[in-house]
Parts: sequence; C-alpha cells; structure tokens
Amino acid sequence: MIDLSYSDQFSIKSKKWVEYKKTQIEVATSAKHKKETLQKLVNKGKKDLKVLIFKKKDKKAAARLVKKLKSYKKQKALTDKKLKHANKKAELCHNKAKLMKIKAVIKLAQHKKDAAHNTEEDDETIESIKLKMKTASRRHKNYLRWQWITISNRKKNNNKIRLEMSKKIAIWTKKLNRIMDKVNKKSLASQSGCQKIVGKAK
Repeated sequence: MIDLSYSDQFSIKSKKWVEYKKTQIEVATSAKHKKETLQKLVNKGKKDLKVLIFKKKDKKAAARLVKKLKSYKKQKALTDKKLKHANKKAELCHNKAKLMKIKAVIKLAQHKKDAAHNTEEDDETIESIKLKMKTASRRHKNYLRWQWITISNRKKNNNKIRLEMSKKIAIWTKKLNRIMDKVNKKSLASQSGCQKIVGKAK
C-alpha cells in the first residue's frame, strides 16, 4: 500500500507540472512563429523603404513606413520577451515534474529502510531460542533451529535492504539538491534537516 500511496501522491503532482510545461511550450511556439513573421515584415519594410527614399523619393510614404517599422520592431521585442519567459517557465515546470519523481523515490526508499530497521524483536527472539535450546526436546530443537535460521536470514535480508536504501537515498538526495537549486528553492544541503537525511543515508 505504501508503494502505491507514494507513487500516486507524487505522480499526480508530477503530471500537473508536465501539463503546465506543455502549455508553456505552446505559448513559446506561438511566440516564435509571430517573431519570425514580424522579422519578415521588418526585412520587407526595409527594402521598401530604400525604394521609397532612393528611387521614388516619396517622403510621406517613407515616413508612414518608418512608423510601421517602429511598430513591428516594438511588437517583435515584446514577442521575444514573451518567448524567453515561456521557455524559462517550461524549463521550470520540467524541473518541478522531475522534483516530484525524485521525492517519491527518496520517500519510498526511506520507508523501506525504516521498515528494515525494526529488527529488535528478532534479536529478542533469537536470545529466547538460545535459552529454550538448552532444555528443549530433540524434536522441539529442530523446530527452534528452523526458527533461528529463518530469523537469521531475515536479518541478513534486512541488513542488505538497509544498505541498498542508504545508497539509494544518498544518490537521489544529491539529485534532489541539484533540481531544487534549479527551481529556485533551498537545497537540502542548506537546510538544517539535511543532516538527518544524509545521516540516515550513511
């Protein structure tokens, strides 16, 4: 259940940022197309202006065209600004979507590691088995040996899980820090709670 809850919780947030990214890409594409159209109009206007000034020598028409060119250039500057803003926001949304996925991986790894730490009862059970072995019958000893082996194997498996999850948390925490820096948030390295996470990962 815990695997599903973490996956669902963070995948919903991640999908939300993916949708935002798509919207910003659409805005950027539209702005880029408009910018290209305006640039064509500016280039054509410059050629026409040369004709009006040097060949036709029509000052009034040239003045009107100059005003048009100024308007085109102003629109182009605003469109360029819109394009850059949309691209920046699209990149931010991409990083935030990535951030949600990384958080899910770390949360799940930490949960698995915490679950593997709960082996105090196993230690107590092994100690009680050792005591029972001294007075147990031959048949009961076989059952106690089986219990001992089962618990020992479980402990080995838990130790393996703890080690794997610790490495995983350490690797993904570094990735989390890099992404958080990109989305203009404080990274875990600059927060007081960081030492707890990195400490657990050792």
